[in-house]
Amino acid sequence: ISNFPQSEEARRAISDAKKSENNWASQLGYNPYETNKSSSGQARNATMTAQHGSVNSGAEAQFIPSIASPRDIVAENTETRPTKSKVPISWEFKQAYEETITGNAQEAVVNSFGIMRKLLVNATTKGQNGNNADSAKFRKVRLTNAKIRQAISEVHGALDIMLSCGFQLVEEGQETYLMFPADFKGAPWLANALNMMQQYGKSCQV
Repeated sequence: ISNFPQSEEARRAISDAKKSENNWASQLGYNPYETNKSSSGQARNATMTAQHGSVNSGAEAQFIPSIASPRDIVAENTETRPTKSKVPISWEFKQAYEETITGNAQEAVVNSFGIMRKLLVNATTKGQNGNNADSAKFRKVRLTNAKIRQAISEVHGALDIMLSCGFQLVEEGQETYLMFPADFKGAPWLANALNMMQQYGKSCQV
């Protein structure tokens, strides 16, 4: 249960997310968010492994992504934000989004969303220009970095958002990182998810 009272902006954001989900369910004839609920536990397990240090290490740092296959990828290879699509946002992201906006102070959420949006855009654009050092740096996020720790590690739900969008936890030496796969330009619904985070920030502006 959140230690913070829900603001009017948070309640509005949750209401908008639920309306979007209901609209998709009505159009499709079923609720696409209910079929994968068990996988939300995978994101929480990943969060626990980050806290207790039981993540991939050594050779396993060069992981094989267990997310969408290349044929499911539709985003353009540009250095701009992915184009919005009509594909429903994943249940894992929506769950993590609601936990983030209801479980943290509004200021912390706005800051977190801003940084995560930038990291995700960089990973899916600049980070997809070949498997070289210049490109790879945009797919790698060091969790011990003070700015990243404040915006992601210390914000309830933020790490789950990053994992739901394609990042994976790896360990190299004594450091824990979030790594985004090469040759993966983001899930088809990513642009819609980025827009949700952006709209939340705008709704909080005075």
